[in-house]
Amino acid sequence: MRNMRYRLVGIVWILAVLTSVSMAGGIESSVQAIDVAGKQRMLSFRILRDYLMVSMETDYKNPKGDMVKNIEIFSQSLKEISAYSKDSKVQSALGKTKKTFESFKQMLPSAFDTSKGSSYLGKAVSLSNSANQVVLALSKDTGEGVINQVGRLRAVSQEISALYLLKTVAKDSESMKKQMQKAMGTFRKGLDALKKIELVDATMEKKLKKLKKIYIFFEVMNASDSHTPIIVCKKADKMLKIADVLTQYLVKTKK
Repeated sequence: MRNMRYRLVGIVWILAVLTSVSMAGGIESSVQAIDVAGKQRMLSFRILRDYLMVSMETDYKNPKGDMVKNIEIFSQSLKEISAYSKDSKVQSALGKTKKTFESFKQMLPSAFDTSKGSSYLGKAVSLSNSANQVVLALSKDTGEGVINQVGRLRAVSQEISALYLLKTVAKDSESMKKQMQKAMGTFRKGLDALKKIELVDATMEKKLKKLKKIYIFFEVMNASDSHTPIIVCKKADKMLKIADVLTQYLVKTKK
C-alpha cells in the first residue's frame, strides 16, 4: 500500500479540475430515469472497488482513472434526475442520496485501513440503498418493476467483486459474509425475473445463458472460499456488461 496517499492526492486534484459534462440529450422518459438511477446503485460499489484496487496497486481497468470518471458520472446523474423529475418523493430521495454521496466521498482521499473493511462496505451499501430509494420513487405508478430487478444485477456484479477484494485486503468479518449471501440472493431473483420475460431475440437468450454460468461460477467461488480477486473482477465485469445489455433491451421495449 506504499504511495497510496500520494496516488489518492492525485485523484483529489483531478476531481478538482474536472468540469461537469451533461448527458447527451438529458433524460426524456421514466424508464430512462429509472435506468440512470439504477446505475447509481452499481456505481456505489464500483467506486468502492476502484478505491480498493488503487490500494492494492493494481492497474487492472485503470482503477484511479475509473474512480474519477465514476464519481463524476454519479454526481452528474443526480443533477439529470433532479432536472427530469420534480416529484416531491423523488426530490426527497435525491436529497438524501446527495448527502450520503458526500459522506461516501470523504473516505476516498484517506489511505486504506485494513481494520475498517466493514466500515467501507457499510458506506457503499448505504449509498447503494439510498440510490435504490430514488429508483423506487421513480418507479412508483410506472409498473417498471422488471427493469428495476434486472437493472439491479449491474449493482450486484460490482458488489460481489468489491466484497471479494475486501476479503483479500481487509480483515474478514461476519458482515461481509452476510452481504455476500444477500448479493447472491439478489442475483438469483434477477435471473428468476429474466426467466419470465420472453426474450425472442436469440442474442438475448445467449446472453441470459452466459449470465447463468457466471452465477454458477460465483456459487462455486463462495463454496470454496477461494480468493482470486482479479479473476472475480473480470467475471463481474462480464456480468455487468451482460446485465446492462439486457436492461437496455427492456428499456427499449418499454419506450
